[in-house]
Amino acid sequence: MVWFDPGENLYKNTYKRKVAEGRGWFEAMPFAYAALARHVYHCLKFQEPYQLEKAFGRAQPLPAQALAEEFQTDLEKKFEVMDAYNSPKE
Repeated sequence: MVWFDPGENLYKNTYKRKVAEGRGWFEAMPFAYAALARHVYHCLKFQEPYQLEKAFGRAQPLPAQALAEEFQTDLEKKFEVMDAYNSPKE
C-alpha cells in the first residue's frame, strides 16, 4: 500500500510524512504499519467491514488487469523514446 498503490492513501501519506521528518524508510514504515493496525483493530472491535473508501479516502482501486495494462502502455512508451534516442542518426 505504501510502495505499489499508484494513488495516495492514508498509509502512504503517513510514511511520506515520517520520511520528510528525516527518518529512514526502515524507521518510517512501522508508523504506516501502526496506522493499518489501528484501522483493522477498529473494524474488528466494532464489527465493521473494512471499507476502502473509509481507509483510503477514495473509490475502489483499479483491478489488477487494468493496472497491468496501464503499466504495459507506460513501459512501451518509454521503450519507444529509448529506441528513438539510441537509433543511429543518418
